[in-house]
Amino acid sequence: VSVDANGLNARGFNAVANQNVTISGSTATANFIATQLPPVITSPLTATATVGQLFVYQITGSSNPDSFGATPLPANFSLNSTQGLIGGVPTTSGTTQVTISATNSSGTGSDTLTITVQPAPVGPSIVSGTTATARTGQPFTFSVLTANASSAAQLTSDDLPSGLSLNASSGLISGTVMSDGNFVVHLLLTDGAATATATLQLTFVSSSTVPIVTCTGTCSNGGVILVPNQSFSYTLTADAAATFSYIGIDGVQNGALPPGLSYDPATHTISGKYTGGPVIGRAGRSIEPDTIRIVPPLLAICQVVADNGATTGRTGTGPLNFFAAPGFSFSFDPPDIAFEATGPTGAIVTFPIPTASDGNGHSFPVTCDATSGTLFPFGPTLVTCTATDNAGTAGTASFNVTVQDTTAATITVPANMTVVKEKISKNLPQGAHVTFAVSATDLIDGTVTATPEPASGSLFPLGTTAVKVTAVDGHGNIATKNFTVNVVTKLPKPPKAPTVIVAVNSSSISEGGDAIFTVTGTTVNPSQAVTVSYAMSGTANPGANFYTLSSGQFTIPPGQSSGSVTLHAISNPQSSGSETAVMTLSSGSGYKVGTTKSATVTINNIP
Repeated sequence: VSVDANGLNARGFNAVANQNVTISGSTATANFIATQLPPVITSPLTATATVGQLFVYQITGSSNPDSFGATPLPANFSLNSTQGLIGGVPTTSGTTQVTISATNSSGTGSDTLTITVQPAPVGPSIVSGTTATARTGQPFTFSVLTANASSAAQLTSDDLPSGLSLNASSGLISGTVMSDGNFVVHLLLTDGAATATATLQLTFVSSSTVPIVTCTGTCSNGGVILVPNQSFSYTLTADAAATFSYIGIDGVQNGALPPGLSYDPATHTISGKYTGGPVIGRAGRSIEPDTIRIVPPLLAICQVVADNGATTGRTGTGPLNFFAAPGFSFSFDPPDIAFEATGPTGAIVTFPIPTASDGNGHSFPVTCDATSGTLFPFGPTLVTCTATDNAGTAGTASFNVTVQDTTAATITVPANMTVVKEKISKNLPQGAHVTFAVSATDLIDGTVTATPEPASGSLFPLGTTAVKVTAVDGHGNIATKNFTVNVVTKLPKPPKAPTVIVAVNSSSISEGGDAIFTVTGTTVNPSQAVTVSYAMSGTANPGANFYTLSSGQFTIPPGQSSGSVTLHAISNPQSSGSETAVMTLSSGSGYKVGTTKSATVTINNIP
């Protein structure tokens, strides 16, 4: 029996069997050989570009192409042969017949793409992106953006994919496409007698291996807001695992971005401070939109590319619109600020909040996603303040609040120590084993390890050794503190307690006068003060009627031999005759009282 069967599956593989088979009973078997077919071009074969505007076109083909070709290309265009993306910003008008190709291991398929570059517009124009990839069976939106169009302008298209519709006034394409396909949409903008045309390539795929670029976070209307001299950050995203790149506003792979912005491929984030100027709408009104849909004016477009990393052209793409800030500005660009932590949980941080107003004197409320005067955790926190204009469009000003710990721990060490040498054999190192306690406390980490060098319990040699104690907290702050250990053969004898005597500088004073009592010691303690107690007595009683000195103590400072106190005699018209005030030294600790232990002053009444 001869069998001839051929079939083409959805991935472009041909199953072929043409062999004799043996039938045994009612069963027949045959071996089939699967072969992959060369690709067939499936992307649209016409596309329109405009001088001075970013153009992107995606070559697609059946049978899993792993490389693409396109030649010749218009001036200033280039091809990514792995992703199949043609991109560039045309500089001259004209029409080019481009042979596009897709290749796999079985061969190459090709076709002719007609790229028409139209002159730069002098009136209304369509300025939105030229290609986008979307998910089959899921809701889809695309904003067609225009420049220099009036509010009466209308957008139309007669070849939208089934399931999509176009709002002629707003320029919004929306709906759900239920079948995979690659479509060219011809757009017509009519504004009175003026018209403008453009093409839009839409590719719908159901395969989950193709990542679809998504518009998330601060992205809306397919784009993000840029405010002059204010911080900006946007992370590229997709609905499936992907590696990211972009076609810059200059048409170059990972090329130019709006001034002041840069791209970090590791985090696939575009960030920086936009250094371009503000955009003013018609008639100088900064809040008037320049597009059919009520969005801020368009500054630039780059094309985001999400690739699943395979070599089979599994690439999704979509435009990222950079819009001018709403018609308002912030009173200042909040600076990044740093605060020292006040505890383990961070710090209470206060910061100024900018105001927002437009060019017509209107003010708009500003709200921040963090509250001034509240607790901020350790590390950087991005604070974004948002204002919304009367058209419902938001602008943001962002800054970082960093709570840091730059304060080292506090170390506690003993006072300088003097110890006696131990009895150690003469043939061994001499000294003393000294133990001591050190500790360290950090405001943030609490107790941290304090490490002395030499360590407690070490053998300290004769003489003075400096001990350095180090503590490192959890944020790497280093603290040090020193004390000394002095090992001696014997302790010095303590100084003898001084013998103290008292004297007064004058034996007689009048009311209103002063007498100075001086206590003198026979020896001097060089390092320790001596506190001497005394008592007052005599016929003149201490108090308001006689003199201002009560029983108490006074001090002989370290290294000195004497100390003194002053008695002031109070004028008292009611008193008569003379009174006496007697200071008598009392026994106490650290001194001995000598033979001259009292001194007397006579206070004479003034008639």
